[in-house]
Amino acid sequence: MKGLRYVGHLPLSRWVVAILALAAGFALGTAESVLATGTIPSADGVLHACFDNTNGVVRLIDPSASSCRTNESATSWSQTGQQGPAGPQGPTGTPGPSNAWFAHSPLASSLNGTDRVVLSIQVPAGNYVITARVDVANEDSFTRIASCDLSTGDSVTVRLAPPDQAGDEQVITLLDSATFASVTSITVSCSTVNGSALSSALSAIQIGTLH
Repeated sequence: MKGLRYVGHLPLSRWVVAILALAAGFALGTAESVLATGTIPSADGVLHACFDNTNGVVRLIDPSASSCRTNESATSWSQTGQQGPAGPQGPTGTPGPSNAWFAHSPLASSLNGTDRVVLSIQVPAGNYVITARVDVANEDSFTRIASCDLSTGDSVTVRLAPPDQAGDEQVITLLDSATFASVTSITVSCSTVNGSALSSALSAIQIGTLH
């Protein structure tokens, strides 16, 4: 036929059709690849791939759209592994700050035979270490007995010599611990005959645990 050229065994017109078909197929494959990458990784963050057993090439796939070939092995990663065993317990932390209540009286309180509250503090519920100090003195010409008590239980008794003799004035120290379920008043009471509490101090320190 006039004007028709041949390249090899195909007429030029068929080569043009074949090239256009290849171009269309390449474009379609590229589009499919772009669409597939929209699901890589999968919704749970896992990457699926095929490992070529002959050359080691790894290619990502969308398992819902494609699968591995006969010469490939399936693999995946970025999966959440099983929870490991619990680690050893860490060191014990340092105690937090404590609260303290304190009362002090530098004034003399007269003591004459009956218990007299010389100091008092009110504390909230909790565990406490309690200390008290009272300076007691004898104002009688005879030797007298003086005692001081914490309302939580501790009690100390001393012998007071007559005035102007050694031992006519002594310091009583009290120490105790207690746990209170509600707001509580802690008191120090003292007694002697014809004597006085020259000064006194009371403190309660709140702590975490009593052992």
